Order: sequence, then C-alpha cells, then structure tokens
Amino acid sequence: MNKAAKIIMLAVSAMILAATANADQITDQVNAGIKLYEEGKISKAINEIDFALGQMRQKQAEAIAALIPEKVEGWTAKKVKTSGNQSIMGAGTIASRSYKQDGGKGKVQIEIMRLGQGMGMMFNPMMLQRMGGGKPVLIGGMKGTIIEKGETEAQLVLTPANEHILKIEVLQTEDPGDVAEEFAGAMDLAKIVELLQ
Repeated sequence: MNKAAKIIMLAVSAMILAATANADQITDQVNAGIKLYEEGKISKAINEIDFALGQMRQKQAEAIAALIPEKVEGWTAKKVKTSGNQSIMGAGTIASRSYKQDGGKGKVQIEIMRLGQGMGMMFNPMMLQRMGGGKPVLIGGMKGTIIEKGETEAQLVLTPANEHILKIEVLQTEDPGDVAEEFAGAMDLAKIVELLQ
C-alpha cells in the first residue's frame, strides 16, 4: 500500500471514529437522563435529555445545511449558518445561506425555519395567498407560494413539513420569482422533507 493510500485510510478511520464517538455521546446523554429519572432526580434528568435533544437538533441542522446549494450559476454563496437552538415557543432558524449576484446588485437569502407550535397554519401556502396575494407553485412536489413585491423583489415560501418553512427571498434583481424558483430547484427538496419528518 502506498503512502497516499495509508493517509486516506487513516483519515477515513478517524472520521468514522469521530462520528461513532459523537453518536455515543448522544446515547450516553439520553441513558444518563433515563438513569436520573429512574432515581427520581427529575430536574437533572430533564437537563440531560434537553442537552441530548440540542445535540440532535444540531446534527439535523448540519445535515439540512449540506443540502443548501453552495454553487448556483451566476451567484456567489456566503458560508452556510446552522443552529440547533430554538426559542421557548419552539421556533428558530435551522439553516440559512446568503448569495450575491455576480456582476450585479441581486441578493438571495435561503432560510429553513422551525415555526413555533401552532404557527404552521399561518404559513400554509393557501393562507399566504389569501393574506399576501401570492400565486401558488408546486416545486419538486412541494406546495408553496410566491409573493412578488414590485419588479425586483420576491419571496417564495414552501412547507416541507408541519411546523417548518423553507423561505427564499430575492432582492434587487430582474424576474425575482423565476430566480426564487431556480434556487428552490437547485435543492434536494425530498431529502429536506425526509430530514424534517
């Protein structure tokens, strides 16, 4: 085996060990919470389980962030942002990425958000159409609404899962609705749905 192959084997082994250790950390955290619960230490058990849930949400956010495209022709992407945190009501941004138009003023912001409990109805595509005058769209089998604001701004809202939205906001560019649909089409929407359910 040549030197390059040995280095690759060592790197792959290290990644597998790191992934296994991380998965074991979460399992250990949950098991510690169960043990504390069985001992009647409810507050400590809740803290352990909450911590494990935070770790799982972060892993989910990172998996979803990997599906937000890094390259879209004619646009330069900024670094993707993730968060496993959520507010008291359960809302929060899971993953987001901004883009700037090459040689132009256009901007695009993609956000995948967890809504607070009961907020999913407000972001239902049919409700958004009634409130904002948007038009219905079907992208990759996912229902949504595009709301155009003038000739250079648009917002596309898709509902990949209950209590979640995927929002694409386009600013300062021609045909903003088409641009929003192009960005949505560049994403693996089926995989995002799978990760959110």
